[in-house]
Amino acid sequence: MKMLRRLSYWLRHRSVEADLSEEIAFHEAMKQRELVTSGIAAASASHVRSRAMGNVTRAREDVRAVWIWPWLESVWQDLNYGARMLRKHPSFTIVATIALAAGIGLNASLFTVVNALIFRPWEVADSRRMVTLESLDCCKRAGGQPHGFSLDEVAYFAKHARTIKGIYSFRHDGESGKVALGNGEQRLESAWVSWEYFRVLGLSMHLGRSFRADEDQNRVPSAEVVISYSVWQRQFGGDISVVGSAIRLDGQSFTVIGVTPKTFTGTFGTPVELWIPLSAVPLIRPDDNWVKNVLRQPAACCTSAAARLAEGAEYSQAQVELNSLSRNFRAASGAPFKGIFVGSFTPLAGPPGSRNDVIHLFALLSAGASAVLLLACANVGNLLLARMAARQREIAVRLSLGASRFRIVRQLLTEGLTLAALGALGGLTIAFWLPDIIVRIAMRDKVVGLRPGAAVLGYTLALSVLTCVIFGLPPALHATRPDRTAGVRMPLRSVFLSVQIGLCVVLLVAAGLLLRGVDSVVGENRGFAVQQVTAVSFEFPTSALAAARTKPFVTQLSAMLPDVAGRGAVGLSSGVPLKSSAKSDVRLSSESEDRSQDILIENVSAGYFDVLRIPRVAGRGFEHDDAGREVILTNETLANLYGGSQSLVGSTVLVGGAPRRVVGVVKDFRASSLERVEPTVYQLFSGQAATNVLVQNQVPGAAQAVAALARRIEPSIVVTIVPLSNYLDQRLGPPRILAQVSGALGILALLLATIGVFGVFAFSVQQRTQEIGVRMALGAQAQDVVRLVLRSCARSIAIGLSIGFAIAFAASRVLRAYLFGLSPLDPITYVCVALILVAAGMAAAYWPARRATRISPAAALRVE
Repeated sequence: MKMLRRLSYWLRHRSVEADLSEEIAFHEAMKQRELVTSGIAAASASHVRSRAMGNVTRAREDVRAVWIWPWLESVWQDLNYGARMLRKHPSFTIVATIALAAGIGLNASLFTVVNALIFRPWEVADSRRMVTLESLDCCKRAGGQPHGFSLDEVAYFAKHARTIKGIYSFRHDGESGKVALGNGEQRLESAWVSWEYFRVLGLSMHLGRSFRADEDQNRVPSAEVVISYSVWQRQFGGDISVVGSAIRLDGQSFTVIGVTPKTFTGTFGTPVELWIPLSAVPLIRPDDNWVKNVLRQPAACCTSAAARLAEGAEYSQAQVELNSLSRNFRAASGAPFKGIFVGSFTPLAGPPGSRNDVIHLFALLSAGASAVLLLACANVGNLLLARMAARQREIAVRLSLGASRFRIVRQLLTEGLTLAALGALGGLTIAFWLPDIIVRIAMRDKVVGLRPGAAVLGYTLALSVLTCVIFGLPPALHATRPDRTAGVRMPLRSVFLSVQIGLCVVLLVAAGLLLRGVDSVVGENRGFAVQQVTAVSFEFPTSALAAARTKPFVTQLSAMLPDVAGRGAVGLSSGVPLKSSAKSDVRLSSESEDRSQDILIENVSAGYFDVLRIPRVAGRGFEHDDAGREVILTNETLANLYGGSQSLVGSTVLVGGAPRRVVGVVKDFRASSLERVEPTVYQLFSGQAATNVLVQNQVPGAAQAVAALARRIEPSIVVTIVPLSNYLDQRLGPPRILAQVSGALGILALLLATIGVFGVFAFSVQQRTQEIGVRMALGAQAQDVVRLVLRSCARSIAIGLSIGFAIAFAASRVLRAYLFGLSPLDPITYVCVALILVAAGMAAAYWPARRATRISPAAALRVE
């Protein structure tokens, strides 16, 4: 009943307040009449009545306390008062709201992305029952994927596990897994899945059906495919007769059996357009190592797997059971066992330590965004200090009238909370459009839901409360100290200012190091011509072509290439620089040494080094009559491991157990790694090995001419033309993104810090108006006043720089992986940051100092 009474008050509080006022007025009138009737004069009766009735306002509050919660009303009064104060100072409110919205919006946006990638499951039926299975045994054997299982092991789990009611195997290779549709002009993203895939996901087809168990038999592969809704609309115009029709994929005929729902784009991070049963993969990838060693040998490792938990089963129960089953299964075959991790069914799910580099990238970005938020809080804190100094008399009056310090601090914090709420609203507005931009830049076509949900809303609200405490509590406590007087200086301003400068230093140093690290890779001489070379790559779509036509094709192509692309402007290779290289073991034997060394093996033609403009440092290069001879070249790094270039030339080494004679040494160049040069051996290519042609861009139309020649020789071949600079851009993707975002955060931090310096010293000059007037009245010159203000600014900047450089040095070690050999103590970066901050800080302090020189001494002396 008490609760209902208090709720009813809020529904009709105006009429209740009117009734209360009327009742109090009635009692006052009755008391007045009683006193007059007793013979007291009317003038005296009012005074006697007031004394007799006591504190009417207190009585009114006691009565209202029966109807409402007094603390709730006081909070409402505080909010109302705080809103009026913010409305009264619009410039302060706008600046503080923008600063907080930028900091909160950045953090909320990054949390939106991380929540979608790590915590939010894929949108399938009862997604919380779906789990990913990861083997902690890193089994890259037989061309398989790490953290996977053999097909036999997956089948063993399906037969014996009780905590799961469905399990499927899959493989998704992204760009390398694309297949050519029709005549090969379009390549579609494909996923290779076992027949249980759609059944375990609980997905119903928009048209047709999904795979059946009898259609996923390795011995009798069924050439069937499920297509996405977008492909159905784009390629087939939404024709319902597509189900049952035949399409050609990499030259092979496949029957379309189903179309997925419109909203389903797969569970692999990038939109999938075709789903092919595992048994049919050998039809289009017969020479793929994974196909040879995993699909054709079900006991070999590895394939990825996911499962659906049985009703009532938990993650931990499934993990215990599957670990026991895997231990038993692998014990029979003697395979190593290190455990199984059962993870959440999310875009970046995986075992501890095996997450995608994207997580590390967003962790660094989140740290930068948090620094910006702290800087914004320090900025707003300084603005609040200035506001509270101007309200010092108001606060002193309240304290003298009996208000407790807690009550005033609560009032000031409520104003700060109102300000934080405005910042949170602005931050949520930013969080509705910024995550899409972040993912589009950082992860290209990752498929995640990027609209802020309940989790993001809760995070933003918690963040706004935290920011209110950070920027609102210290000024409130500082302003209500019992020993405060209007003339006492506030050292807290300098603390806030030093924090702003220190955080700005950290962000600017990080941005500078990352930008210089990326620039050192792009702008330096990497040892070969990146910008001047294009790679033309070939892929054979069918087994007959791959097995029987590769060598004749390469032989015929290499003979005709000089006429098409120009002599000295073309070279063949097994790998593409900056894209891929194959690691092997080589045993080098000489009179002084006999040891093994992990190296990179590249199969190249004689013109390979001329195209890339790589000079020799010893011996000779490949010659045309070297065909059939067992000769190799090495790079300087490998030669230096075995006595130097001159001593290695002419010696015989064992490459994979086969003897090879070293005829020359070429200059080092970083083709496989951006950070270091790998020891490398170059062999003269054989027909089966060389499927890439490197063409110099200086020959107009050379790459297109090579592609046309390849299609004339073999019409069904798939040709890809990619400049080497594109591969460099792909390798530099995360570092470049981190550098660009860090640069943007650094600029934002510099802007906030500059505004903070300006605000602090503008207020400082205002507070010291009388002192400056006295100095000028006693003969101080304008330059003396400017020097006085700038000296104080320089002291704050020096403290902030010292703190910031110490933190930046410690934090920069985390960025080593993105610096590409650049030292975390790069002097150019630190000097440039120091100069930028000193220049910005002095410029921000100069204008208040200059304005102080225009103060009239007479006017200054009249200032209270």
